[in-house]
Amino acid sequence: MTAFLFTLFLTLVPTPSPAWNETNEGYYERVFIISYAIDSVTNSHRDLSFAIAVILCGESRLSPYIHAGSKLGDNGHAICLGQQHQNKRSLKEWQNLAGTDYESTRRCVKAVSETLISSYWYCNGLSNQWGWPEAMVLYGTGRTCRAEETQWKNIFKDRANKWEKYRRNNSHD
Repeated sequence: MTAFLFTLFLTLVPTPSPAWNETNEGYYERVFIISYAIDSVTNSHRDLSFAIAVILCGESRLSPYIHAGSKLGDNGHAICLGQQHQNKRSLKEWQNLAGTDYESTRRCVKAVSETLISSYWYCNGLSNQWGWPEAMVLYGTGRTCRAEETQWKNIFKDRANKWEKYRRNNSHD
């Protein structure tokens, strides 16, 4: 699964932005760490792995500055590739989600996974027809499972389409 995730990331964000001042080699190393962290957190659960990958790309575009925590999102309230808010974490726990090393990346991915799984069960409880695409909407909005109820409907539809595409391309059924 790590190799597939690595390829998926390079499909979504093929090269580092010139603004990042990051070499291709450094970028590929970072993307491998992200891929391995997702695989280790999800135990190769493909639907969850792909949802996390789509969210990380959508929330941060894999920016090394967001990854490292030197740039925060949501007006300074969100950290790491998954743009996690502090919520019920201590300041230190929240800050420890940032970092480009494996352990920090794994903590970030684990937080994303926990939030996404919670979102999945919440949305699925509202309608048993709903799953990961709706969970990704709730993850991104914090208030609704329905993309149509947001001003970012097209962004969430795009994320759902990407998730479905990678899911189909890695089907073991």
